[in-house]
Amino acid sequence: MQWTVTGKRPDINSPEAIDRLFAMVMALTGEVAVLRHRLDSMQKLAETHGWLAEEALEAYTPGQVRRIGQQRPRPTPGKKPGRVDA
Repeated sequence: MQWTVTGKRPDINSPEAIDRLFAMVMALTGEVAVLRHRLDSMQKLAETHGWLAEEALEAYTPGQVRRIGQQRPRPTPGKKPGRVDA
């Protein structure tokens, strides 16, 4: 299969493209701020209810649980998850 490129090249330096990029970055920044606020609230709740001590959180390092998650087999390129090839 051969691909044919149609249309003109995108102008990434146009003011419209820069405005769109800025809007995307600002939206992402807002999402990160919300996530940080939620995480801070969850940590305060956990400490208040005795679920988690701040010292335990500060001393935590990713251990065996993280390594096991990283050992999952990666999907074969071009093969959709859950698809059975006959």
